[in-house]
Amino acid sequence: MGLFDKFSKKNTEKETKEETKEVKEEVKEEAKADENKVIDINSKSKEEDNTSEKPQTTRFTLVIDCIKELDNNEGVIVGGNLHGTINTGDKVFILHPMFKESKVISVDEIELLEGESIGEGEKVDFVTDKRVGLKLSAVTEKEKAPKYSVVTNIIPQLAIHPTKPLDNPFLLGLTYEYHRLINDRMFADLFTFTVFSTGYLTPVELEKKPLATENGAMRIPPNTKVGFKLLTNPEDKDEKMLAVFTDFAALGRWKSLFEGGKTPNSIVLNFDKCAEIGLAHSGYIINPFGPAPVFVAKNNIEYAKHMKAEMDKRIAEKK
Repeated sequence: MGLFDKFSKKNTEKETKEETKEVKEEVKEEAKADENKVIDINSKSKEEDNTSEKPQTTRFTLVIDCIKELDNNEGVIVGGNLHGTINTGDKVFILHPMFKESKVISVDEIELLEGESIGEGEKVDFVTDKRVGLKLSAVTEKEKAPKYSVVTNIIPQLAIHPTKPLDNPFLLGLTYEYHRLINDRMFADLFTFTVFSTGYLTPVELEKKPLATENGAMRIPPNTKVGFKLLTNPEDKDEKMLAVFTDFAALGRWKSLFEGGKTPNSIVLNFDKCAEIGLAHSGYIINPFGPAPVFVAKNNIEYAKHMKAEMDKRIAEKK
């Protein structure tokens, strides 16, 4: 596919934005609390957890790049690079586009891995940012944990919700492994599919103040001018790119947007709108301030649009 990240952290300070009138919006405390939400049943009381030395579980993702099916229907061990902190007994999802929904399952054992040698590593109770194998006894078939699916404790929130901001742990997980795996055809195809089938959080400036609906959601008034935040393309200072995000936590890394206690207005864009804006500039960048920026250039947008059109055509023909 050839998506190349040409955006480095040292260049992210060169930011610009289209000029529109700034409107301040206070985000509900419920939404702010939700930005770091993980599966609630990971929480343990002090009486339940006698190992006070264990670190607290954080938001984590792991892209499965190897798997071992255990004998006697005892489950599987999935391996990959862990991003975050995990404890034995934590509850996780396995996310993949082929799954309409994912069940919550337990992590029964954690082992440290060297390469893809799985099932032979040192067993540990907890780990942070290491290559690991996770024993999942509830998963008895490899097909239920396909290669390049994402193991995470982050609750996916992809639909528009009045108080819960978008949270896309599957795309987040893929961005972590983008540089390492993008030359693998299976991963590249999966990444392309995710690019054109997902939503993106982006900050905006609005000419008119948003209106509250009966269910508490915010609605942009008709005929309101929307200003999108643009960043300078490090490859060409005269070109700009749209900044989009997988979740509110990633958006929060854009520190200047939150100066003085401000909370920026933000909306969810689908791929078609991102493509429209990206093609009018030099492309768009996912999570430009981290944790793992990925630049989607104009030629890659065109390729994703082509693939989306082909998929839509096949779906229409089957109806």
